[in-house]
Amino acid sequence: LTSWNYRIWADDIKTWLQLNGLWRLVTGLDKRPTATPEIKDSGGNIISVAIPLDEDKLEKWEVKAERAAGAIKSAMSHDVRVLIRDCEDDPVNIWQTL
Repeated sequence: LTSWNYRIWADDIKTWLQLNGLWRLVTGLDKRPTATPEIKDSGGNIISVAIPLDEDKLEKWEVKAERAAGAIKSAMSHDVRVLIRDCEDDPVNIWQTL
């Protein structure tokens, strides 16, 4: 990515991310796994049980996020990378910033 070729670059990197199963993560559709807290109604009755964080799913998601961020950054010129300095490890924010 340079300051002159965003549309072509975005199409090329999107294609690569799709081929490598990373596009849904970059668009935010593949969300970071989290724990789900127990939910009770006003009477103290459990409406929804707590679901603990699945550490294996989180690890897989984090590896995918690192791959996606690395792929996007490796396809950028250094002068454009300054735009993502504050979010360089978060592929969702990188894509939204660009």
